[in-house]
Amino acid sequence: MSSEGEVPASTPRQAIAVVVAVSAVALVVIAIAVVAAVVMREPTRPGHPGATAPGAGLEVVSGRDAVDHSFVVPAGAAARTARGEDLGIVPGRLDVRVGDTIRIRNDDDVEAKVGIFTVAPHSTVTMRFTSAGRLEGSCDVHPSGQFVIDVAA
Repeated sequence: MSSEGEVPASTPRQAIAVVVAVSAVALVVIAIAVVAAVVMREPTRPGHPGATAPGAGLEVVSGRDAVDHSFVVPAGAAARTARGEDLGIVPGRLDVRVGDTIRIRNDDDVEAKVGIFTVAPHSTVTMRFTSAGRLEGSCDVHPSGQFVIDVAA
């Protein structure tokens, strides 16, 4: 029997219940932290799924994974750009990091020159950036006629 002001001793069953409840709360907190970290790391850069417009977006660069920059030259692009239409296929300048990859798919019936890349009709060119530097060349699908890629370490 306990006297007044004294806390009764816990039974082993109560102690186990407390440990299970605390563990469950800890797992929920860890899961929320992991989900938040993944969401904060998801880049939204030009050419990356989730970007809202060519050249738009933000990127969290701290501890980020390599990014795949994908662009598609649609069917009829050569004729449309010849008429002066801006298709918004690629930005005039793309900032990437070593380890990132660029993928350009040409769905048109005409060869497309996109910076340093020449993409045959109905084919895809892929390149992983392995060193820092600047890559620039003419571009059939950008109104400026140029496409520059700046690769940071």
